[in-house]
Amino acid sequence: MSRLLKEISLKYNGHAVTVLEPCNKVDGRNFWVWRAEFLGAFDYVDRELLRQGWYVAYYKVSDMYGAPQAIALMKDFHDYITKKFKLHTKADLFGFSRGGTIRGQLCSEISE
Repeated sequence: MSRLLKEISLKYNGHAVTVLEPCNKVDGRNFWVWRAEFLGAFDYVDRELLRQGWYVAYYKVSDMYGAPQAIALMKDFHDYITKKFKLHTKADLFGFSRGGTIRGQLCSEISE
């Protein structure tokens, strides 16, 4: 998968962040998938999206299981990541298992 991406690891508000930046960027699109949990699981989806020029981002707040503090952190992270990497303001939020809990809570808080 390394030919498809540049992997960027950093911390934001004390939590690990991984951004997979596509090598095949499409000017002006900057679409992205936000992995709510389990970065690397079912990575065939990530590989195809990276091939098409999508970014993949992961913010590790999984130990909070969608609690109000986790949702506040995720909202703040959204603002940070979209500005830092010039990503589209709307992400495709991908969550399953406990990531689905986080995803559901965040989607209920954000109308767009």
